[in-house]
Amino acid sequence: MFSLQVDEEISLRLHDAYNIDGFFNLITRNRVHLRQHMNWEKNHQSVDDSFDFVLQARENFAERKNIPSQIYYKGEIAGSVGLTLHNLTSGYAEVGYWLGEEFTGKGIATRATKAILNFGFNTLKLHKIVLRVITGNDKSIAIAKRLNFTFEGVQIQQRLLRGKHYDYQVYYMLGDDWQDNTAPHFEYRLDEHTTLRPLMMHDAKPLFNLLDTHRETLREWLDWVDSQQKLRDTKHFIAESLGRYGHYNGLDCGIWQDNQICGLVSFNSWSLRNYKAEIGYWLAKPYTGKGIMTKAVKAMVTYGFEVVGLHRIELLCAVDNKRSCAVAERLNFTHEGVLRRGERIREQFHDVNVYAILQPNWQA
Repeated sequence: MFSLQVDEEISLRLHDAYNIDGFFNLITRNRVHLRQHMNWEKNHQSVDDSFDFVLQARENFAERKNIPSQIYYKGEIAGSVGLTLHNLTSGYAEVGYWLGEEFTGKGIATRATKAILNFGFNTLKLHKIVLRVITGNDKSIAIAKRLNFTFEGVQIQQRLLRGKHYDYQVYYMLGDDWQDNTAPHFEYRLDEHTTLRPLMMHDAKPLFNLLDTHRETLREWLDWVDSQQKLRDTKHFIAESLGRYGHYNGLDCGIWQDNQICGLVSFNSWSLRNYKAEIGYWLAKPYTGKGIMTKAVKAMVTYGFEVVGLHRIELLCAVDNKRSCAVAERLNFTHEGVLRRGERIREQFHDVNVYAILQPNWQA
């Protein structure tokens, strides 16, 4: 769902269970090709192995260890590119990539690597990114040179590959020397002006400023706003959010209009054992009444059913919160009843409408 658009042909998608069969089949077709300079392909002996890899990749993303992504070329999975975040305090990371043999020679790896470097330098504000290549991997070395990386030196016999030690050639790029100022994001586009982005730590300041600016109006239905008194509170919230994302326990997405955050839409919880989730959402007042939330919830529900594989999605909102109830009704959720005094907001108990939609009904 969440992709970084490189150009008309290429996009980078955060690792997800989506198209896990295609990911595994790509590795299977290219085992001989990948073995030349890598040794991890042996860990993918079944689709379940690749699924476990994706789960670990999500955890690494959540723990801010890695930015892993799959490369899609003309809608077909072609390989992978990512950033290993060695030290966020000093802004030091390493880029790595691979392609299926049938996709080489098209400039895909160069374009994808440039895009992830833009994300690293201009979105994450990294200081230095290195690229380590086994001596003899001339195609990867060519990418480093094509992107104007500087040769830093050789790590002697640094890599053990099937019983033999190989040298690494190390190249580096500094943020101050990077010439492209494009600042891309992993996002899902709702329309020309509006996107959804999974919350990341660099979103903390704009999210806190939004909450702080609209605190009084948001407090009417969002009791937790009172817990967001300082920027550190919002950073803690995002850290918890990333933890839920990494363990498939939930997902919080910022809603961005014209590159300004204006609200959140979330899976507050997932129960993969029961294939169900609960969805929640809010918008700052200046952005209400524009149809933004209906589009955002529709996109999240589609993601829940088509990517996560959920069977049931629930939506709970206070009976008197007419705007929230209208979103559920507009998207044809079924009203299943009322939880009497089911929500407590600042010492007041409110009746809560229970809405739900099932995957077969959503498809219809």
